[in-house]
Amino acid sequence: MDSYSEPGSAESSADEQHNAYDSGRHSDLDELSLMDEQEPGAGISSDSDEVSHVTPRRRALDSAGPQISPRIASTPPRRPPVKITDSPDHSKEPSPSYTRPGSTAHVPSSAGTSTPTTAKTRPMSRMADAEASARFHSLGPDIASPGRRDQYRSSDNEMDDSLDDSLNTSTSTKVPDTNDAGASRQRRLPDFGLVEQQERTESLSSTVVALLEERNVYRAKQYSSPGANTAGLLATIKALKEEKREQQNSLEAFKQSQSMMVQRCKSMADELKNAQAETKAANERAADLHRQLAQAQHRIKDLEADRERADERHAIEQRRSQDSFSRDRDLHDAARLIESENEDLRAQSQGMQARLETADHRIRDLQEAIRSLEDDSEGRVDPAVVDEWRNKYQAEYLRGNQLQLKVLGMEQATKELSLQCETITSRAEAYQQAIDTKHKEAQLLSVDLQKKQSANMAHQRELREVRQQMQSLYATLQEYESRWQKLAEKGMIDARNIDSLETALRNLQSEYDSESEKLKEQVAQARTQYSSTSAALVQSQAKSSQHEAQHVQALSELNAALRKLENELQSAKLAHDDSQKKLEAEHALRNDELAAYRRERRKLELDFKQRLAEKDQLHENLRNDINNAEIHLEADKASIRELEDALRKAGAKDKSQPNYQTAIYLEHDRLQREHDDYRARYERAKAEVQTHKQAIGQLEAQNATLSAEKGEAEKALSTQIENRLSITAKLDDTQARLQRAKAAYDTLKESTPAKVRVSDTHLTGQVTERNKLLETALTAIEEVLGTGSARTGIPQPKPSQDFTSFSRQLQSKLKNLAGIKAAFRHRASEIEEKFVAQLAMLRKEQDSKLKLIDRIETQLKAAQAFSQGWRAKVAARDEENATLRAEVEELRSNLVSFYASTGAEPVMALRIKYNKIKERLRISETRLIAAKATVVKGNENIKKMDVELKARDDLLDKYEEDQKLGAEQMTRLQHALGRLQIQVDRTSNTEALAAIVERTRQNSHKSS
Repeated sequence: MDSYSEPGSAESSADEQHNAYDSGRHSDLDELSLMDEQEPGAGISSDSDEVSHVTPRRRALDSAGPQISPRIASTPPRRPPVKITDSPDHSKEPSPSYTRPGSTAHVPSSAGTSTPTTAKTRPMSRMADAEASARFHSLGPDIASPGRRDQYRSSDNEMDDSLDDSLNTSTSTKVPDTNDAGASRQRRLPDFGLVEQQERTESLSSTVVALLEERNVYRAKQYSSPGANTAGLLATIKALKEEKREQQNSLEAFKQSQSMMVQRCKSMADELKNAQAETKAANERAADLHRQLAQAQHRIKDLEADRERADERHAIEQRRSQDSFSRDRDLHDAARLIESENEDLRAQSQGMQARLETADHRIRDLQEAIRSLEDDSEGRVDPAVVDEWRNKYQAEYLRGNQLQLKVLGMEQATKELSLQCETITSRAEAYQQAIDTKHKEAQLLSVDLQKKQSANMAHQRELREVRQQMQSLYATLQEYESRWQKLAEKGMIDARNIDSLETALRNLQSEYDSESEKLKEQVAQARTQYSSTSAALVQSQAKSSQHEAQHVQALSELNAALRKLENELQSAKLAHDDSQKKLEAEHALRNDELAAYRRERRKLELDFKQRLAEKDQLHENLRNDINNAEIHLEADKASIRELEDALRKAGAKDKSQPNYQTAIYLEHDRLQREHDDYRARYERAKAEVQTHKQAIGQLEAQNATLSAEKGEAEKALSTQIENRLSITAKLDDTQARLQRAKAAYDTLKESTPAKVRVSDTHLTGQVTERNKLLETALTAIEEVLGTGSARTGIPQPKPSQDFTSFSRQLQSKLKNLAGIKAAFRHRASEIEEKFVAQLAMLRKEQDSKLKLIDRIETQLKAAQAFSQGWRAKVAARDEENATLRAEVEELRSNLVSFYASTGAEPVMALRIKYNKIKERLRISETRLIAAKATVVKGNENIKKMDVELKARDDLLDKYEEDQKLGAEQMTRLQHALGRLQIQVDRTSNTEALAAIVERTRQNSHKSS
């Protein structure tokens, strides 16, 4: 029974082996790469002590590659044959093979060294086993003896030593180690590691097939010619060396072709970069030209924006000045109101003091009356009357105290109001200083704005608006004058209503002050605006001429740049056509190379898939063999146990049969060796499965790297295609622009003759018009100067006949006009200085009149306060008289009642008292008369103030008339300045005509 054998305690089952294969299929690849890079023959040990008992047949079979069992080789296969495409270097890990009985085989250890193990021969079949046993028995009983066995082994060892010497001499000439070159090649060219691996595996598979055939031959000659296969082994080694050399040569050729391909790609990339740089340079030049044009436009816009900002700043400063004037006016009004309140409080305090004095007098009189009554009555007066008089005295005393407290409160209030007035005046002074600073800043800003204004029509409109405002102000002034007259008439009629008249006068004064200040500001603004317009006109003319010159220069530069750009575009187009042709040729080569590379890649993928399928098939076969080996091992174990039992029984029965014992011993030895051989083969099969797993993992990793490199190559190709398409699009755009430019040039070339004819006719018409214009200008200048041909009688030359004399005469006339203009400007400056002096005089007169008005107002306020005080005093006297009359009546009634009750004895005393009271009444009446006289005097003073107010009204009328005269003079000056400006414009036009005449004269000289 053919079977494998292994100890059950040392190895795993078939299912565990299958799972280990499936799980370790994608394990680490470093060990396999190191095993692949070793040189052939590395596993053959040269140590004579270690391999002294190894036969040459075993060594030859170990170096021949992986073997299969004799049974599998002799019987027809149950599955399709498996082509081994990837095999490691078999010299470093010997595959399982067959040896004769008593030989040893090398089994690789974990450290890489070979260890001798006893091998057992597996019979090729049952018949072969029978023949071997018969041959063994035919040797006789002497073979079992120890001496004969040692002799046989020594002869075998000698043959093995001789074969070892030959193999060492043959393997000492090692093949050059290409592992380092292969590793560096894999580092430099990672794309073609699979090709190298495939070539190596194909060569090794062919050598393995040849070795399998030689092994079959060797089996037939296994016992007849022990040293016949040495020459075959040497031949195979040489063939392997030659194949490796051819592989190295092919790899070097492929490396050179790859380097050439890389250089071509680099040159193509450099040419593409150069073409892109040229196109970028052309685009940058065009962008620079557009940028210059945009900068010129931005400059024009900035000038316009500066003009608008200046106008806005001027408007803002006007608003600020108006706000400051309004604040100043409000502060003045508040100060005046506080002063009026202070005066009212002072009048009230004076009235309270007068009332206190009257109360003191009354108290003293009452005290005297009480004392006189007490003296006269001497106890006969009614105590009720005395009590009433005392109560009255106490009440009057309390009233006096209250009035004193009020007076003190009023005085304190007046002090507080005075303090408030002082603070308000200090604030008003601070505001006035701030306003002065603001005025100075406004003046500086107005000076700056005068330099920046540049719009003629806008300034003319502003002058018109100012005139309209002046007219509206004159209308408002007339309205205020009418209102002032009405109020004056009402004041004459209603002289008694002084309070209402004062309020009306204050309101009118504030309105008049505000309007006069506004009028002053507007006059000053009109003056500044007029001066700014006169300066801005000159600046605008200069700037317009500068802008025209800059515009003409920019147009000429743009035309030159456009011509230069067209030339550069033509040169760039030619260079781009050449580079495009080169790129197309290189792109075609690149496409061919890519197609070849893709075909090779497809072949490699197909081979890889086929190899994977073959590996899977081989692993499946190995799994089945392992399962069968496990079954056979179990059967062999059972048979060994049976044989041991039989040996024990036979030894117990018959110990006198030496041949039988030796046969059993030999059979047992054969079975033990076969068991060990099966175990070693099982270990080698496991190692081979592991190596196959590692090889599959390495191939899968290589496939992954190749797929990643394929994706990167496709991305690079797509980017190159996109770049080429973008370059072609740009070239098409430039070609279209060039074609459009050529078409425009052709049309321009065709239309130039007609344009030249039209321009000639137009030029002749312009010359005639110019001559007419010059003649009209000369006649106008002569009319202005008063020196025409009609007056002098000398015929004037014509420009069409004698242009030189005509131009000389025109230039002389223009020089005369320039002198007139200078004289006119001098005269205008003198008039302006006179006007400024007159305006200063008017301002001084206005200030003096305003001061006079302020004095009159202060006097009027004093008279009003005085009249209010006297009125308060008169009212107090009236109240005192009324109270005294009431007291007299009471006394009369008391006297009547006293007479009725007591009789006629105290009549004299009462008469005396009555006379005293009457005297007091007389004194009060005299005082009342004196108060009335003071009131009359106050009224007379009021009449005098009315007269003074009328005089002030007359002064105001004169001031208004002076203002009207100044405004009329201002309008006359403005009209004169307008006429002067028109004459200046005419002279500037004549200067321009003179310049045109000079240019035409020069052109005529040049043409002549």
